[in-house]
Amino acid sequence: MDRRSAIKNISMGVGYTLAAPTLMSIFQSCNKEPQWVPIYLTAEQAAVITKLVDIILPANGDIPGAVAVGVPQFIDLFYGEVYAPKAKGEFDLGFQAFKTKFLAGGEPADISDAKPEALEGIIKPYFNITKEDRIALQQKLAEGYSDSEEPYVYDTDTAAANFLIGLRGATIWGWRTSEQVGENVLTYEPIPGVWQACIPVEEVGRPYSL
Repeated sequence: MDRRSAIKNISMGVGYTLAAPTLMSIFQSCNKEPQWVPIYLTAEQAAVITKLVDIILPANGDIPGAVAVGVPQFIDLFYGEVYAPKAKGEFDLGFQAFKTKFLAGGEPADISDAKPEALEGIIKPYFNITKEDRIALQQKLAEGYSDSEEPYVYDTDTAAANFLIGLRGATIWGWRTSEQVGENVLTYEPIPGVWQACIPVEEVGRPYSL
């Protein structure tokens, strides 16, 4: 697999690469204050993305959700500091496509005020798809994989799917790499212990962050 294909296949599905130190510096820069003001995203995008990441990874008992660990802020900084212009353009087109799907359902014109259940009703069909539909979607998305620096204009359904798949990947990645999750939810051992090569999986416990 060549470098371009590898980049295209990583979790967000929008074409980027990032060194670990850069990722950590972005997360350490996230402003988790209640009155968060996005730096790169529009106010509308930030409001909707905050609701969407909460739907994708809500809090569960004593396990914090995506919003609590600053994932919306992470996505805002990632969008501005890491995305290539083409990726930004496709992200914006995907957001607009998602907004079009929202309005087509007879919802209020201001998507920023959307109720979580209304948004969840739109995203479910994109995530709960059959294997055949997933293959068909991958083939459509592949149409935009080229050396062109211009954003590829997908049809509305494909653009919305591209946006949501990328957002889900960023949400999971941002959540897993947050300090709170890394140290308090996943297994955190900054000082390695004894190496045990062959032990039953059930004895491993939670995934390791370090």
